[in-house]
Amino acid sequence: MKSTSTLSLFFVTAVLFQGLAAAWNFPSLQFPLVPTWLGGSPPTPNVPKFVLDAQHPWLEAHAGELAALDDPTSLLCTPLKVDIASSDPKSIECGHGFESRGLSGEDVPGDFFKRLEIDNNRYRIDRLGWDNARQRLLEMRDCPRALDEVRELKVDIWVDKREGETTPPPDVPQLFAQVLGSMANLEKIDWRLREYKDDYEANLAFGEAFLGEGVRLSAAEVTANMYATWLFDAAPSARVLEVGREYWGFPKGGKHHGYFKTWLRAASKLKELRGLNLGGVQWAADMTEREHTGSVLDETDASQRVVRALVAMPKLEKLHLPVSWELDLGLDGGPLCGNMFDGEDGERLRIQMAMESIEAMERAGGIVRAELPGLKGVQVGNSYGNFTTDGEGRNVTVWPWSGGRVEEWINGD
Repeated sequence: MKSTSTLSLFFVTAVLFQGLAAAWNFPSLQFPLVPTWLGGSPPTPNVPKFVLDAQHPWLEAHAGELAALDDPTSLLCTPLKVDIASSDPKSIECGHGFESRGLSGEDVPGDFFKRLEIDNNRYRIDRLGWDNARQRLLEMRDCPRALDEVRELKVDIWVDKREGETTPPPDVPQLFAQVLGSMANLEKIDWRLREYKDDYEANLAFGEAFLGEGVRLSAAEVTANMYATWLFDAAPSARVLEVGREYWGFPKGGKHHGYFKTWLRAASKLKELRGLNLGGVQWAADMTEREHTGSVLDETDASQRVVRALVAMPKLEKLHLPVSWELDLGLDGGPLCGNMFDGEDGERLRIQMAMESIEAMERAGGIVRAELPGLKGVQVGNSYGNFTTDGEGRNVTVWPWSGGRVEEWINGD
């Protein structure tokens, strides 16, 4: 009797856990959740991990059929014999329009490999950074269909002390160069290298490998931190660039002080660049200086110098700047503790901080418009300022709080 109750309790708990995971869409709890005999999705032991990591819903829906196959990898990875370019895109994406018996390669939807990732930094994934990258790259290399159909690639590598040497083993950058060089239709790459000592040095190894292999990526959108300047040589046709920030932010001192100038020279090579997102960069007065002089620069002059440096990108149309308190315009963002905004005094402080933020954003907008008159507007944090003219032809910038809507904006109405 006791064993029966225990089994029943385990069954109920497992089913409940599966339901909660499905409802909340926990990313790492999807394939599979519970064993088949408890009513969950059948295990898929022979499916490459990079396929599981992509979490395409078709995989879970057909887990039973895939589990019954001796070699599901061949089914998923063998290139289709049909001419995708001349076929109906809707029929390919939905997996219809093909004459087949049972589950076959034609049943795999056309967007199955659209977004791939090499990521050991996701919730509930405990893998060593370089080893995980190596294994996922080897799997992708052996999957021709994935290489042909991938459009978006996310690389997020966390390297910690367990791995000893934090610079990548020689074979890893080479594998990246070979595999990414085979992704002929890649449109977007998100590169995040989180190396606990020095991701600048680690990125150098990737730059050398890509340069040595002569890799040219077709990606039009690139996201990377300032140390991954080698990506600008690898993706010279990029039209949109987002500068990401690692969890510790962009360093303001040390041997890489003033790296903004190095980054700017590299980014200026992107002749087709139309959109630049610097929202992940915490600005500093000395970003445009090669060496730290210790002198205190005028705050407005500091922001002006950074924006002025962007003139080197003549085709720029869209610019996204950090939030107002990270623009080095004298605004520190206020207290981090929410209790400081309690009560009447807290409400006055909140309104004061909002007004100072408005002032900083308007100052930033004025600087951008003066230095980059070709832009149609500027995004500062989450607020967009539209550059236009009034009825008399005078330059004005329209913000969300313009036209007497300051109180409405402050209160979030």
